[in-house]
Amino acid sequence: MSYNPDQGNAPEDPSMPPNAGGYSYPPTTDPAYQLPANPYPPTGDPGYPPPVNPYPPVGGPGYPPPGNPYPPVGGPGYPPPYPNQPYPGYNPPLQFTPKPLKETLKQLPRQYWRVLSHPGATTFAEEQMTASWGAIWVQVIGYAIIITILAALFRRSTVPVSFVLAFAGPFIGAGIFWLIAKAFRGQGHFLQYMYCYFLYSVPLGIVLNLLIPIPIVGALLALIIGIYELVLLIFMTAGVHRMSGGKATLAVLILPIGLILLSCIISIIALPFLMHALQNAQNMQSY
Repeated sequence: MSYNPDQGNAPEDPSMPPNAGGYSYPPTTDPAYQLPANPYPPTGDPGYPPPVNPYPPVGGPGYPPPGNPYPPVGGPGYPPPYPNQPYPGYNPPLQFTPKPLKETLKQLPRQYWRVLSHPGATTFAEEQMTASWGAIWVQVIGYAIIITILAALFRRSTVPVSFVLAFAGPFIGAGIFWLIAKAFRGQGHFLQYMYCYFLYSVPLGIVLNLLIPIPIVGALLALIIGIYELVLLIFMTAGVHRMSGGKATLAVLILPIGLILLSCIISIIALPFLMHALQNAQNMQSY
């Protein structure tokens, strides 16, 4: 008895190829096995939406204008280059260029005239660049000799005392003011401070010694020159120490103001004792 593999099964549809297991697929015309239709119209069809550029057209209202986002060089918002141009908070160190002693001595008369005729912090800041100890020693020795000769001519004091005071006095006086300015955060060096101090104190000191023997007029002119020297000292302190005018004024005037206040306090304290001593002297004379 033979076995028929198709026994009891429905005959195959000859339009469908059999699969590996002997089974056949349903007809492709079955609606359940159809692919869904494309909901979009074909490209280029009248119903197809045209492509849209999300960015505004160049030069249009919504397009940013072309230009450099940074401020122009040298403009208000442009920072100055470092360190060639000054800006707030920048204080570059000074570059001193001392000259040979012979050349420095030749230019001293011009410097004397410039600081006296064009006083200012800028003038002293510029003249300090050529400072040297050689020029300072020549000036102080020459000044001491001239003052000593004038003192001997007018018989004001002995020659040794005049020479010592004229030689050591400028160093002591300028040194005190230099230290006070350093306490106010001054940046100047003692060499440049002394050099600029002699630029006005030497010619004015000689003139003062010539005016002192003149009665009344000489004293009045000496007072005016003394006030002018104080003004020049303030300018010099501001220029050499690179300080503001207010701080330089305070640094210069704090010493004389302190001495005046101290003198007033001593006078007030000593006045009762002085009056009592005078009264006792009168009582003793009455006996």
